Amino acid sequence: MRRAFRIQRRRLARDPEYSVKRSAFELVDGFLFSTLRPTTGAPHVRDSNSVQRLMNTFVIASLPCWVLGLWSVGLQANRALLMLGRERAEGWRAGLVEALGFGFDPTSIADCFLHGLVFFLPVFLTALLVGAFWEILFARYRRRRIDDGLLSVAWLYTLILPASVPLWWAAVGMSVAIILGKGIFGGTGRYLVSPAILGMTF
Repeated sequence: MRRAFRIQRRRLARDPEYSVKRSAFELVDGFLFSTLRPTTGAPHVRDSNSVQRLMNTFVIASLPCWVLGLWSVGLQANRALLMLGRERAEGWRAGLVEALGFGFDPTSIADCFLHGLVFFLPVFLTALLVGAFWEILFARYRRRRIDDGLLSVAWLYTLILPASVPLWWAAVGMSVAIILGKGIFGGTGRYLVSPAILGMTF
């Protein structure tokens, strides 16, 4: 996989340094692989860790919390359906759960997990895409590389939002998080408050 990314990096070397295509590639490459550029200035420790790797570690460390949260949201939704005497939920989420061959049984771990996942995934993808749009825009305007930490901000932001948040609200909140919480202060490590918390409070 690393070889495929090297080949793509060589192809993109002909593009302008801050083009949208090149910025989007660096966003994905920075998440999957550590940087090839070593730290040279003081007072930084020369180590294999980077800011991006530390933020990825945060996301990986929060996976057990995420799995439990998905199950809990699905369990609460399925119990509410049972208490209301309904056999199925309404809306596109219910259609997706049934299309995948699952039901709304509160005693089934798989049913609860999938029901929670159809609440989480659209909000997370919305936050990630909106955040990537703003990160690429700021990188092009400032003529700098994409800032680290988009995945961790989108991840934390989505985890602290209510499960039933509308997608437009998640998009607006993530825009506030990236623009006011992160972008105008210069990026990762320079902001005054956590962008994810700022986006949620908006």
